[in-house]
Amino acid sequence: MIKTVEEYMEQYHMVEEGDTIVAGVSGGADSVCLFYILKEYCKKKNAEIVVVHLNHGIREDAVADAAFVQKLCAENNIKFYLFKEDIRALAEEKSIGLEEAGRNARYAAFEKIRTQYGKKSKIAVAHNQNDCAETTLFHLIRGSGIAGLSGIMPVRGHIIRPLLCVERREIEEYLTQNEKTWCIDSTNAENTYTRNKIRNIVFPYLEKEISSQAIRHVSAAAQEAALIRSFVEETASTAEKTVLEREQDCVKIRISAFKKENIVIQKQIILNALSYLVSSRKDMGAVHIRYILSLFEKDSGKQIRLPYSLFAMREFDFVVITKSKESNKTEIRVSVPGKIEYESGKFMEFTLFSANINRKIPQKTYTKWFDYDKISNCPILRNRESGDYLTIKDGKHKTIKEYFIDEKIPRTERENKLLLADGSHIIWVVGMRISEAYKVTENTKNILQVTVSVESE
Repeated sequence: MIKTVEEYMEQYHMVEEGDTIVAGVSGGADSVCLFYILKEYCKKKNAEIVVVHLNHGIREDAVADAAFVQKLCAENNIKFYLFKEDIRALAEEKSIGLEEAGRNARYAAFEKIRTQYGKKSKIAVAHNQNDCAETTLFHLIRGSGIAGLSGIMPVRGHIIRPLLCVERREIEEYLTQNEKTWCIDSTNAENTYTRNKIRNIVFPYLEKEISSQAIRHVSAAAQEAALIRSFVEETASTAEKTVLEREQDCVKIRISAFKKENIVIQKQIILNALSYLVSSRKDMGAVHIRYILSLFEKDSGKQIRLPYSLFAMREFDFVVITKSKESNKTEIRVSVPGKIEYESGKFMEFTLFSANINRKIPQKTYTKWFDYDKISNCPILRNRESGDYLTIKDGKHKTIKEYFIDEKIPRTERENKLLLADGSHIIWVVGMRISEAYKVTENTKNILQVTVSVESE
């Protein structure tokens, strides 16, 4: 196994003479194996290894893990850096999952130490073939494109993964044969997280019932996908010179040049444009790429909303993706009865019927009834404007600003909230409260039913 890993490091030039390798060591089998291999390999390369350990503050035995790694470093005369974070509090603060919060904290700690050692420094993490296969399957199930199917890259920027060529089974066999101890993370056996279910349930079943080489085969396929991804990225980067025009908070895609490219390159160009505007594409899926692609066949003026307050529109010879607040404004005059597409793939339908029909008032968030005869103007679906208000109990008015504050709607989200308006009087804050003034009563004669729906993908 040692020979396999060293040849893998040579293949990808992971460690060069004079490098400083910042190794993330949790105390688990994978990271302990990484520690021993790097310690010996760095001697051959005249490179230095230092260790970073992060205590996530989640498990009671986390302190013992930190002590184990610190002792391991002291016995081998290796510099040791300890960090501690309250990952639960961090996840709550950022409104993200524990796994993501932990990963962010780890890499922040690794990077903090790496920068202290200058340009010839790298971060080594202990991902192996199992991790690659699990990640690939996880992304495949969630509907990822080629980027997700590439699994885990052996080298990505300053990050190297020397153990990506071996399975977890081989790692534990190596440690056992060499009488090396490691810590057991009890949470790895819990099937609370999706990744743990893939690790503990899905792959064991595949290996037993389908192929004993399931992990190796999925990992190998991911490596092939990574090569394809690299080619696509390089080709798209070259094409961008004639396709993309970057401005502050805005990217313009020249339609004539864009259409000359293969669809695979087109998708990558769009991904690159999005990456220029936002640091994360976590909530940006294949469906959003498809929506943007549809604009290239639409008339000028067609527009769609995207995550992260982005907005895409067709403007004559360009498709423009921007953060511009003005472009994010929605204002659609409603016809009753009728149906409108207020965002790509999202619809609002308006149905009118007599109150004499025996129906129960729907108790659904996105289906509402209103007294149609109380609506004075043509309803308009739009974002908030100065002077907007709701009628609350006892006929009292409350401004939309006050309502948003009371409901603790983040300031960054308020401008994007959709309102169904009768002049300045808000009939419905879509998905939230309706105005008391338009509620159906025993005196209602005509009922307006408004239903929000999403096109099936």
